[in-house]
Amino acid sequence: MTIDSTIHAHGRGRSPASLADACQASQEPGNFAWIELFESDEEDFEAIAESFAFDPGLLEDTIRFPQRTKIETHENLLVAAMPVVQALDEEENNKGKAGFRLGRDDWVLALAIGDPNSIVTFVDGDPTVLDRLRRAVEGKPDRIAEGSRAVLFEIVDEVRTCET
Repeated sequence: MTIDSTIHAHGRGRSPASLADACQASQEPGNFAWIELFESDEEDFEAIAESFAFDPGLLEDTIRFPQRTKIETHENLLVAAMPVVQALDEEENNKGKAGFRLGRDDWVLALAIGDPNSIVTFVDGDPTVLDRLRRAVEGKPDRIAEGSRAVLFEIVDEVRTCET
């Protein structure tokens, strides 16, 4: 079980933070919190749900029963569940550049939370995939400055444009 939280201020820079600090900082104008879950269990999902005041069953159902790619709205949340993509380095990709390839049975879950301005991401599979997705999005500070929904759509776009 690992929860890794970072804070972005005005779309720039990263500062590691505890979950509580990230939640608090994300309520300040211009700040954005990115919370990542690795090898998480029910307690992690409950902590996230409690921190952002939503039903933990939403996370559990989406993770345990990911039937298809989907993006749904739930009150203050925008939820995306997508197949995990496998990171490719330049040598693995036939186009000669780093990228991603769709995996088979693993999933990425991303929750954009409007207030406070946060995103929660979870990977059930290779954690390096989520790291590469995050780095790709962090390379676009203007999108981070736009907030959680813009970041979620950047994640979806990174997955959508990958090699199949």
